Amino acid sequence: MSEFTKGEWVTSASEEYPSEVEVNCDGWNICLVHDDADGVPSHVNARLIAAAPELYSALESTSRELEWCIDYINNHMRKNISASDLQPPDYYDHQTCHENQVLLEKIKSEM
Repeated sequence: MSEFTKGEWVTSASEEYPSEVEVNCDGWNICLVHDDADGVPSHVNARLIAAAPELYSALESTSRELEWCIDYINNHMRKNISASDLQPPDYYDHQTCHENQVLLEKIKSEM
């Protein structure tokens, strides 16, 4: 995640405008969040934005773990097939892993 601002992203109320929340990292402003048109308070969206580096990291690591688990289960099911089985096992596909990778690439490529 070297492309992102390193450090803890935190939220703080704007001193000038109470309906605005800043997302900062080590004294640097990442963004300024306003209440949205649907009435969602700015602090709700700001907390989500502030969690972005940790969410990205979690998505990366859980994607790798999920892929390993799917491969492990599929290999286990493949070993337990016998000639008398009428139906092939329901293998788990990697669709979720693929969707996670697409999302990670989208995040990386739009910078």
